[in-house]
Amino acid sequence: MNEAETNPPVAMVSDPRWPGIRNLKYPVRAKLLKPMVIGSLGLSLWQGLHSLIQYLSKPPEIIIGPAQVLGGMAGLIVLLIAPGILVEIISQASKGKSPDISSAGLAGRPGTIVKATLKSSVIFIWSFLPLEIYLALLVKNKAVPSYGLALVLLSLGLIYFPMALLLMAVSGKAMPSLLASQVLEPMAKTAAGYAKFLVLFWPLLLLPMAGLQLWPIPFIGPWVSSFLFLYLWACAMNLLGEFYFRTREKIGKQ
Repeated sequence: MNEAETNPPVAMVSDPRWPGIRNLKYPVRAKLLKPMVIGSLGLSLWQGLHSLIQYLSKPPEIIIGPAQVLGGMAGLIVLLIAPGILVEIISQASKGKSPDISSAGLAGRPGTIVKATLKSSVIFIWSFLPLEIYLALLVKNKAVPSYGLALVLLSLGLIYFPMALLLMAVSGKAMPSLLASQVLEPMAKTAAGYAKFLVLFWPLLLLPMAGLQLWPIPFIGPWVSSFLFLYLWACAMNLLGEFYFRTREKIGKQ
């Protein structure tokens, strides 16, 4: 029995309804709800402990400092790990694999996850570098901003970043994404499909911003906001990986 028979293709990449509501079920299919609940608690722990201290009447001074340090460290750990896991989601989906983000498997290679986090951070900064330079010059020269130019530079970053992140996740290297020619070529080859993808991708990343309005609600608000971020961003990364799987012949091997 060959490998194709023992590991048949999964339906997630052959479903004609892609992209659609089915993608929003990705964290459930990938059994990510439990890690997301834990990650959300980590991100919101500092705020939760801060609210608890405020509600306590005369809390002991000895617990205030350690509580703030604990909350801050928990949030930092999640921020170091979460982007790496999101990159892993892209990598799996780009290969047409059935969703399986095993906590045991990830725990066995923390260095790889942290490296992916650092690489994705570099790519994000690089993708929006023209806008960042423009804003820095505005501050330095105390100049009046051109909102039209700022919007154009922002739009360029919004177009460039997803493909740059995808190439990094597929290749495991940051360099392809730091060369504009390497990123622009697959964008040109998949122009129509990529434009359609962007319309779906960015709302998934930006919609959680609305959840920040819940943040002031003690205890529950920060956790719900954090959970929305992790949930919808996982959906967006799965969508990005599936985009590569469907267009890999046009994009070419990375």
